[in-house]
Amino acid sequence: VCLAVFTVRIGQAWGIEAPRSGSTAPWAALTVDHRCRTFSAMRPQIASLVLILAGCAADESPAKPDASDTPADGGDGSDGSDGGDGSDGGDGSEGSDGGEGSDGGDGSDGGDSGDPPRSAKYRLGQLLFFDRELSGNRDLACSSCHLPSHGLGDGLPYATGPGSVGLGPDRTYTGDPLEGRNAQTLFNLNEFPEIFWDGAVAGTTELGFSHIHDEEVPLPDGLDNPVAAQAMFPVVQPAEMRGFEDTFDVNGNPNDLGAMSQDDTYAIWDATADRVLAIPEYVELLAEVYPDVPAASLSFVHVSNAIAEFEIEAFHFDNSPYDRHLAGEAGALDAAQLRGLEIFEGKAGCGECHTGSLLSDLDYHNTLAPQVGPGRVSGELDNDGRDLGRWRVTGEDADKYAFRTPTLRNITESAPYTHSGSYSTLEAVVRHMLDPVASFDNYDPTQLRADVQDQVYTNAEVIAEMKAGVSDKLPKRTLTEAEFDDLMAFLGALTDPAIHTLADRVTPESVPSGLPVDGR
Repeated sequence: VCLAVFTVRIGQAWGIEAPRSGSTAPWAALTVDHRCRTFSAMRPQIASLVLILAGCAADESPAKPDASDTPADGGDGSDGSDGGDGSDGGDGSEGSDGGEGSDGGDGSDGGDSGDPPRSAKYRLGQLLFFDRELSGNRDLACSSCHLPSHGLGDGLPYATGPGSVGLGPDRTYTGDPLEGRNAQTLFNLNEFPEIFWDGAVAGTTELGFSHIHDEEVPLPDGLDNPVAAQAMFPVVQPAEMRGFEDTFDVNGNPNDLGAMSQDDTYAIWDATADRVLAIPEYVELLAEVYPDVPAASLSFVHVSNAIAEFEIEAFHFDNSPYDRHLAGEAGALDAAQLRGLEIFEGKAGCGECHTGSLLSDLDYHNTLAPQVGPGRVSGELDNDGRDLGRWRVTGEDADKYAFRTPTLRNITESAPYTHSGSYSTLEAVVRHMLDPVASFDNYDPTQLRADVQDQVYTNAEVIAEMKAGVSDKLPKRTLTEAEFDDLMAFLGALTDPAIHTLADRVTPESVPSGLPVDGR
């Protein structure tokens, strides 16, 4: 079994798919860089495989467990199917983290949709994801910018943080500095080897993770994956969750996190973890998920690992009409969508960047997307409105204004589009990609919310630099209106119907802090 799984993973890394009837998808066109990063991320699995094979060689005839020693419903989860320390269920989704759960945790987060019971680690991460206790002013949670009811975004051009009022597109901006980028979706996030629009969070479990914006910040040991590494950072950013000095939380108390120095990242993580550990229900859940970790050793790393567990499981989608078409289901795509698929891969050139299981090459491109909002030149938000993108990580001039190719999964549900949310509809951003220069020159800011229409970047010198560096994968391409309609029909086939019930399935009725829950 181990060899079979490993073989499949090797195949995925190299874009090899089993033959599928009618499959013409661009899944196999993975870049060499992506393959290398995939193998890098697989190193722990490779090491595990070697150890397992070595163990098999040392004991050619392992004794079969006596039936009396095998738990009937999970027990120690030795087969990983239901509970305990098994790899898929019980109270711990990772084996060593689980307790002795007999049936996959308390299962209370399964929702009313018949979802299978989840692990205690999932449940812990779910509550933390929706709990505003993690923010300095206790007025927003991870879910405030990543709403399950809004395609795991917020429907805004760029996110607004502490002090804002409302949810989704109706959220009101405040006078505080704003987060300068569009809130990215979290679909199938574990498939990304680097996280954020500019890939600032990267690394491996074995070698460690770091966050690079102008300078490198090494992360603590013990993080499970890049998703967990990403979860470490919103709580330390004042414009995202931490808030600012001389502000007050919803209870009228001084914002202790906002008063801390931006340079003291580890102290901010410790203080945020202390907030969680001050709530008895979280203490109990953490003890259940991490039974071998002394209470005094629990940290924000454990919090982030749980949030990642929830995000990876809850936000995984693989049942769109396109997925079913690839699996050989006859009629999964209608005639217009099949024509659109051909245009996507051919005349429109979309498949040059939107490839692989995520329909993303995981690379960074200057698409000449109009800049809206405060932008980011350095780590500070008080700049001239530019966002230099990947350049902030690499310092390479070729990476100026380049951003990661977004996944197209559930693309119909994740408006607005581009790193600054400059296009409000899918049709508008697709037309931009077909002719970026003309689209940029004729950009219409009235498609934005009225309160941000005057925030479009207009510095002529910088715009000339942006145009000079636009990706050579985006030449002008001309489609007839009928072809464009077919292309849009195909993009609609990338949406998994399960996205429409996501909010009902994953939003808890309450959280341990007692603070309001987004969407409830």
